[in-house]
Formats: sequence, structure tokens, C-alpha cells
Amino acid sequence: MAFNRFVGAFAALPSLIPVSILLLGCSANAEDETAQGAEMAEAEAGMATIADTDAGSVANSPDGAAAQDGAAAPVAAAGDNSALSASDTSAAFKAAGFSQIGGMWKACDDPGTPSYSPGELSLPGDLNGDGLPEALIMEGGTFCYGGAGAGYFLLSKQADGAWKLMDSTIGYANFLETTGADGWPDIEVGGPGFCFPVRRWNGSSYQPHRRQYQGQPC
Repeated sequence: MAFNRFVGAFAALPSLIPVSILLLGCSANAEDETAQGAEMAEAEAGMATIADTDAGSVANSPDGAAAQDGAAAPVAAAGDNSALSASDTSAAFKAAGFSQIGGMWKACDDPGTPSYSPGELSLPGDLNGDGLPEALIMEGGTFCYGGAGAGYFLLSKQADGAWKLMDSTIGYANFLETTGADGWPDIEVGGPGFCFPVRRWNGSSYQPHRRQYQGQPC
């Protein structure tokens, strides 16, 4: 009888061993899942901290605060914290020959073609080093500006507070490091093609000076 019980117990071992292994495997998997869950929670907490820090940095910057409040940031010169007042902006547009129509500044008599975009003013900085700002106005549309699709108007604020139109032509203004009279930069006029005109200030006006492509004569 004792021998029979021993044989029966020995015979049952194969069925008990897989169950033990399965229980050990489940325990190990549970521990792995717990560790992975803790790691994911820690990573999410770190990402949330970074997001909060970035949001605070944006909110504390002038442009970020304006964006959060829904207000447009002022037009500022590159490398300069100054901005044009409403009266200066209006005076610059008017000096360039623009009229305000329906809340838009327009110089072109575009009849309403899809390509038209009204005048937009930006500040390229103090281009000639006299301590007074310049303004660049761009207006778009093929009706007035043909294949170039846009024209520019360069203005300079004078010592008496008035704005003076320095140059205006069809195309896009690219200010170069080379200069003409009185420290005014040469202007490469961008547009269709591969050989662009460069205009130079001669002391009284900008005039055609040379043609170039990627800085080389053409």
C-alpha cells in the first residue's frame, strides 16, 4: 500500500510542475508590469514638468504674453525692441502713396483678384546708421506687379519726424552688405528668373547698378 501511494504521488509530479512554473511566470510578469507602469508614470510626470516650464517661459516673454492674451505683437525692427506707433505707421503708408480702404492699406487699384494682398509694413532696422528707423512695405498681386507678384516700398524716418520714400519697384527687396552713398545698402530685387538687378543709392535716389545671381555677376 505504501509503495502504491509513493508511485501515485510520483506520477502526479508532472502535472504539478507546470502549474508551479506557470504561477512563477505570472508572478514575474506582474512584477515586470508593475515596474513598467512605475517607469511610465515617472516619464509622464517629467514631461508634464517640462511642458509647464516651457509654457511659463512663453507666458513670461512679451510675444508669448501677447499671444496668450489674443493680442497681435507689435511690428518691431530686427535686433531692435522699438515699434512704430499708430501715427508713424499711418504716416509711413501715406508717404508711400497708400490709402486706407476698408481697413486695408492699398496702393494698387486691384479690382479684387485672388492674388491681391494689401500693404504690410515691417521694420528692417536702421539701414543707413543714422539712428532713425526705416520701414519696408510690401504689397502683393499680379494685377499691378505682374509675374513678380509683389512690389516693395522703402521708407526712412527723417530728423523732423516725417517719412521719406527712398525706393519703390516691382519685386522683393533683399538688402545686401555692399553699400552706396551715405551708408545705404545695395538692394537686390528678387523675382522670377536667375539674374537679379541690384539697385544702389547715389546720394539722391536708388538707381540700377549691376546684375547678379548668388552674389556673382551675370
